[in-house]
Amino acid sequence: MGNLSYFLGIEVTRTGNDIILSQRKYIHELLERANLSDIKPVSSPMAPNTHLALGDSAIFGDPVKYRQVVGALQYVTLTRPDITFAVNKVCQYMHSPTNNQWSAAKCILHYLQGTANFGLRLQHASGISLHAYTESAPSSLTGLYDAD
Repeated sequence: MGNLSYFLGIEVTRTGNDIILSQRKYIHELLERANLSDIKPVSSPMAPNTHLALGDSAIFGDPVKYRQVVGALQYVTLTRPDITFAVNKVCQYMHSPTNNQWSAAKCILHYLQGTANFGLRLQHASGISLHAYTESAPSSLTGLYDAD
């Protein structure tokens, strides 16, 4: 059957011993389904001053479209951990989305428009090691751990 190249919306590319997982095609199809394939890219999936809350604006006119787009965004987080926080925020309002929450979801799509080629790189390594990074670690921890 040959090497794996595309499976369930995830593109698999081999570069040497490494594998890159991306969803470029899936993202472009998502943008087309949402009628947003010509949107301009932005540099962040969510503006820093974005505040979402229940009833923060008028109810969005097409809640089914909101659920479809946000559900697809959840799937994109498999290879794009950089959008996980923003997607989590818009997922909290699936039951009754507002125009403000739809704008936040569209912001994620704007970001993906400019970063569709990004992916997750899996490196081949000999030996098993675990690397963890944290922003607030006690002074006795270094932020890099070896499981050996």
